Amino acid sequence: MASSRHDVITSNELSASPEARPPLRVGVVIESGRVPGWIGAVLSEIERAEFLELDHLFVPSATSRDQGRLERARSRAGTLLYRAYERLDRRAFRGPDDAVGAVDVTGRFSHELLVNGAAPAALRQLDVLLVLGGAEISGDAMAAPRFGVWRVRFSGTDLTEWVGVPEGCEVVIEAGQTVIDRSWTSVDAISLYRTRNRAGWRAAHSLIEQLRDLHARGSVGIRPLGPLAEATAASLPTNREMVRYFGRLGSRAVARQARSRLFREQWFVGYRPLQPDIAPFEEMDSYRLIPTPAGRSFMDPFVIERGGVHYVFFEDYSDRLGRAAISVVELDDDGKPSAPRPALERDYHLSYPFMFSHGDELFMVPETAESGRIELYRATAFPDRWTFERTLIPDLAAVDATILEREGRFWLFASVRRPGTRLSDELSLFHADSPFGPWIPHRKNPIVCDARSARPAGRVFERAGSLIRPSQDCALSYGRAVVFNRIDLLDEDDYRETAIGRIEPGWIGGNLGTHTYNRDSRYEVVDGRRLVSRVPAPRKR
Repeated sequence: MASSRHDVITSNELSASPEARPPLRVGVVIESGRVPGWIGAVLSEIERAEFLELDHLFVPSATSRDQGRLERARSRAGTLLYRAYERLDRRAFRGPDDAVGAVDVTGRFSHELLVNGAAPAALRQLDVLLVLGGAEISGDAMAAPRFGVWRVRFSGTDLTEWVGVPEGCEVVIEAGQTVIDRSWTSVDAISLYRTRNRAGWRAAHSLIEQLRDLHARGSVGIRPLGPLAEATAASLPTNREMVRYFGRLGSRAVARQARSRLFREQWFVGYRPLQPDIAPFEEMDSYRLIPTPAGRSFMDPFVIERGGVHYVFFEDYSDRLGRAAISVVELDDDGKPSAPRPALERDYHLSYPFMFSHGDELFMVPETAESGRIELYRATAFPDRWTFERTLIPDLAAVDATILEREGRFWLFASVRRPGTRLSDELSLFHADSPFGPWIPHRKNPIVCDARSARPAGRVFERAGSLIRPSQDCALSYGRAVVFNRIDLLDEDDYRETAIGRIEPGWIGGNLGTHTYNRDSRYEVVDGRRLVSRVPAPRKR
């Protein structure tokens, strides 16, 4: 699950600095004047972006009457049950950012028709031709634009694939046999609409990101993340197949409802002596649990040594309050934890208590996404008195901010939500000369677009001469597993990492997920989640 990029398409004509280069001339081929929302968003962004120029918008040479017949034919295509399911699913789960529903672009742009599938002379003046949706062009047009014909391919978004619960939805941008970009979005186990919506928005964002890269560098990159999923011709399911699918979806929905009514999830924290000669994902035995009171959850543990004493800080979530504070326990010489006590409380949710030393002082960057900014706190009376120091990044609802100092430069990893995406689907990076900022967004943001490994899961640590970044696998569910990524390249122009191992939930019985790993000089800590009954146990007489 690496997220490397290598140059594959270049041009000497784009050797000037980005500011001096003319906008890229982009052509777009669509099937009709009504397109899915994500394609409409791509068209709008191309019009707005200063580095792009929508040179031509090609549509089939059908009249508006023909297009209307085409739309009506499509609405009748497929089985009755499949179409009914699509309508109900969209009605139940449609949100404000709709990448799936059709939007009318007729009249918004200057249209030039692609007559009889032949390539107009204008194609040869284009830098890139985007062929979106199910549109088709002739073979001659494939070779006309300077940087090729780009298409988007999805896997995991057809109903047959989705019912099988794929390991995330893959979004691929390709130019002929060249893979320009690959990314994965998370899967919604109940709604195919929401799964498709995430994939559609990911495609829209990715297309603009790659066009931005092409303009800035005169090249585009690939993400070599393993073998491509085979392209298969999508076929609509029959009514008989839909009955079978309804049974499986109904079982999922009933099981989810029953579980939520009878049980609740409770997170817990485990710790053990550090085993420096063993990779954290190779052996997961001998963990001891910090007792978790009823009605609370402990998660996001960070362990730190101060004055020869080891402390575990963690998110302490209250079911009654519906939010969390930061609590701390002290481990004695025998490794026995003290009773938890509050370390930092606010009138909004706090989690992920990342800490770092700078000079002679200790600082904490808890997750404060609910406040809409990344906040910094200073220890005034360690371990349970922290004072607000400053805002590191304003107007940014980021989660799990993780700071790394490397050769005098500071790097801040965090997950940030964009329209149509989930917080766990992408990773952004910022850099600065000081941990107090100002923080500069990395020019490749988001640097990882993969729900299986994007969101931070703990402090970056060094092992065997390599930097290891723990991350979360959230492709199928939030915080399912911890993935360890070796950082292969980190600078102001690029970022690359390679997955080298993972902690699955099975390290302890009854565990449903694990989403944080940390260590200090003596201990390593993880978390997990289990189901506890909502039904009170009968009293003994």
